[in-house]
Amino acid sequence: MGKMMMSSTIILSIFLFIDLSVICCSEKVVKPTFVCITRERKALLKFRESFWNPFPTLSSWNDTKDCCTWQGIGCDKFTGHVTRLDLGYKSLLHSDNSLQGKMIDPSHSELKHLSYLDLSGINFQLSPIPAFLGSMTQLRHLNLSRTSLSGVVPHDLGNLSSLSVLDLGGYYQLEFDDLMWVSRLSSLEHLNMSYVDVLQRICSSALRTLYLFGNQLSCPFPSWLGNLRDLRELSLGGDNSQLSGRIPLSLGQLSNLEILHLSSSSLDGTLCEAHFAKISKLRILAIDSLKFIVGFDWVPHFQLEDLEMQSCDIESHFPLQKELVRLYLMNCSISGALPNWFHYMNLTELQLSQNHIQGPIPNNISRMLPNLEVLLLDENYITGSLPDSLCKLKFLIALDLSKNQLSCNVLDCWGNFQQL
Repeated sequence: MGKMMMSSTIILSIFLFIDLSVICCSEKVVKPTFVCITRERKALLKFRESFWNPFPTLSSWNDTKDCCTWQGIGCDKFTGHVTRLDLGYKSLLHSDNSLQGKMIDPSHSELKHLSYLDLSGINFQLSPIPAFLGSMTQLRHLNLSRTSLSGVVPHDLGNLSSLSVLDLGGYYQLEFDDLMWVSRLSSLEHLNMSYVDVLQRICSSALRTLYLFGNQLSCPFPSWLGNLRDLRELSLGGDNSQLSGRIPLSLGQLSNLEILHLSSSSLDGTLCEAHFAKISKLRILAIDSLKFIVGFDWVPHFQLEDLEMQSCDIESHFPLQKELVRLYLMNCSISGALPNWFHYMNLTELQLSQNHIQGPIPNNISRMLPNLEVLLLDENYITGSLPDSLCKLKFLIALDLSKNQLSCNVLDCWGNFQQL
């Protein structure tokens, strides 16, 4: 019996060894060794010819090298097909020059496996967006921002049903005569149309981020925003915005919202508790030129990490936010002594510039805000001398106390702040 069990063990070990050997050999057999597909290399070289200044940025684009090794090119490691073309301004940040060309070349249509296309920052000299881009149905990421393109955005882009990121922001010359095609982008999660002319309703159930900042909008605040229930980030308004009317209460239905940036001097902009009714995940709130009115007993469902309010009329107070690390309240008509509720927070940045704050800087400021890196209290009515506790703010890198009524004492510790 013992011999039979030993024989079985030996046989099993042999089989396991053989199986593992086969697997190892198989891995060696299928280990990819790929080169760029010829027709795709030719298409890229033709695309290079459309630039007036391809060198030195595209100096690696030549026949002597596998195109999968070229600047900005990525290939599938098994098939060799070009899947990524990234000549965006971020990837070429350290390049000697920015590319300029006459148009997006139709040779792109040969890159049928392309899933990532970033041409942001290229100067296309007011060329139109070509309709053939709508035939590149494998695209998941399309970035044409800051490209000096012009004309009406082709509805053919609505054929890109796999697209999750669409960035067309950056230039007023682009026009949208109809946005119904956006609703066909069923996988779209990120949409940037900042600084372009957008007036129509945007419908996309999967949308996670929406940037309409800086648009030349001259219309009522879009009430349909409240229907984008999966939205995580919303940026709307800006210096050129002419949004008018009231901020709709439907904004408070965006229960998944994490980042909200609202700004417009033309709005009848009052934010109240109802605008945050179902918002429980908000981390960053930045508002400009709006009124903020809530009750003293209001307890929001969210805890902010970053709060920025500029030129806002705060007619009551902002409820305590214990998770806050960055607080900017600039030109918000804050008066009286420096608030004493700072010590409930773990602030690293505090800006209260251009307000009406009076009285001295607290002697225990280093205990109130031990992790402070940035302290900006300029253009107020702060009086008295500089407290010695400023010397104990060991992480401080930026300090502005100008245009106040402080006495001229110089702290002995200034030489210790090498980072200031």
